[in-house]
Amino acid sequence: MDTEEKIEKIKKELEGKVCILAHYYQRDEVYRHADITGDSYALAVASSRTVASNIIFCGVYFMAESARILCRKDQKVFLPEKEAGCPLADMAGRSDFEKLYAELDNKSSPLVPVVYVNSSIGLKAAAGLRAGITCTSSNAAMLVKQVLDEGKRVFFLPDYNLGLNTAFELGVPENEIGSVKKNGEKTNISPQTRMILWDGFCNVHVRFSVMDIRLAKNKFPYSRVLVHPECPRDVVAEADFAGSTSQIIAEVEKTKPGETVFIGTEYNLVQRLGKLHKDFTVLPLRKSECVNMNKITEGKLLSVLEAIKRGDDSGQVTVDESEKINAHLTLEEMIARVEKGKAK
Repeated sequence: MDTEEKIEKIKKELEGKVCILAHYYQRDEVYRHADITGDSYALAVASSRTVASNIIFCGVYFMAESARILCRKDQKVFLPEKEAGCPLADMAGRSDFEKLYAELDNKSSPLVPVVYVNSSIGLKAAAGLRAGITCTSSNAAMLVKQVLDEGKRVFFLPDYNLGLNTAFELGVPENEIGSVKKNGEKTNISPQTRMILWDGFCNVHVRFSVMDIRLAKNKFPYSRVLVHPECPRDVVAEADFAGSTSQIIAEVEKTKPGETVFIGTEYNLVQRLGKLHKDFTVLPLRKSECVNMNKITEGKLLSVLEAIKRGDDSGQVTVDESEKINAHLTLEEMIARVEKGKAK
């Protein structure tokens, strides 16, 4: 019996007791075993709603942390590889944020932390103490707009490019956008600044360039280029479409037979879309892989299932309970606002 067969056998034995969640960026050998797949937002919602007593999260550490925050107290969350981290999440620490927030909060206009889900529980908790909210790339524009429309300022972190692209999408003037670095260096911070951006970045998406797009268009003049909003501002401006992972997938569906579409996001997803759609061509804008997503393997998934089967929960993800309470506020606020928006 090979690894794939062993996984499916144990899944049947533990039916109803285990739910496997997999992010779109997972390698196919892992992705095919998932009960629920999706982007960061969809999986956060799934974590809060699944009834299984054991959640196996095939993604990176901050995602498993978020699942632990959102799920019931009696549920257990497992990550097949605990070394699957996220460099972006590590770029904004709680203490650095708290120091800068204190300096930027001028009291005359409320400063609301809008924290990208690609962040640590500590940062989410610190934001929760300051009436902050979590966002994903699929809902950042909607949530930031709501905060700005309330007459408040936004402190967006940790992804600079997502923050800047969101600001441009909403029509925020450049002179009302400022930035800060963890060392305290500030740019364009004034009473008129409505959006303040942290200087973090995603290793996968900063690799894409305008030259990549122009080379693609030169080779296939009638092709379309779809990119993620974590890409640099000039790349998003040059592309035909920018959107979250789920939004890119939906946009690919609009491609007509015989056409070519280039995608600027994680390579595993691009490959999967290429295999799925045979009547048109899906190509990577460049091969850009998430090293940490790829740390989850079929063998490691099997090991977690075997441990759960024998009652060994030593590998479960745990979080600090004091941080969990305040981090939960930011995640629940995001879900409540987004789901309310969908109901309209």
